[in-house]
Amino acid sequence: MGGRTPTDTGRALLEQQLDGVFRGRMAAHDRELVNIFIGRRALAGPMTEGLAATVAALQRGQVSALLLNRPPGSSLQLWAGSQPTQLALTEAELMSFGVRAPREERADEALVRAIVGTGAELVVVPESELRLYEGVGALLRYTDPGTPS
Repeated sequence: MGGRTPTDTGRALLEQQLDGVFRGRMAAHDRELVNIFIGRRALAGPMTEGLAATVAALQRGQVSALLLNRPPGSSLQLWAGSQPTQLALTEAELMSFGVRAPREERADEALVRAIVGTGAELVVVPESELRLYEGVGALLRYTDPGTPS
């Protein structure tokens, strides 16, 4: 009320400094999931890595957390059906599951729909923190004999 504006007080300068401090930092929960992934990777625990294995785990509803180094490029495509777990690398694979009208869509959109539809979490991990094969990996809720390795 008639006083100095936030920019007069240096707030804009503080926001730039804070942005620099927090850029590239991960939330504590996300850091914990990354550490769990690293441990499971070392011990061959319930996790998967790479696009094909991760898509297969999403098809089965096994993914508790999807880890991405960066969102897949818009040129990368997956095949999807109407249900969140109906996704595949090829149209033929999806049709073999009985999906009648598969559609090709951007991988980032298909992956996000699958994790939202299955209740999984999404963690974007800088490559400097953890380099994932093909930029994608997942922590699994469970494994069974059909789980891809």
